[in-house]
Amino acid sequence: MNHEIVESFAQMVREKGIDKIFYRNVEDIFGMMVKKKYGPNAKYDVVVNMDKGDIEIYLEKEVVESVEDPSTQISIAEAKKNLEMT
Repeated sequence: MNHEIVESFAQMVREKGIDKIFYRNVEDIFGMMVKKKYGPNAKYDVVVNMDKGDIEIYLEKEVVESVEDPSTQISIAEAKKNLEMT
């Protein structure tokens, strides 16, 4: 995530006193970005914390032996590889 974008949102919230509707709009915008990249079936959660200047996006995938839908599933091998990288 580009820190400058997040900080710009946080600064607007602090300076303008923007309410919870703005938070929902930010969540919706990032949700649309997730759907565009991973497809309409993607399961995700967007957490916005403007006080800290954080936006976290969690993508939920089912771990399977054979991937049939890459937008909702990940292979066991790929999941293990991702765990090794963390």
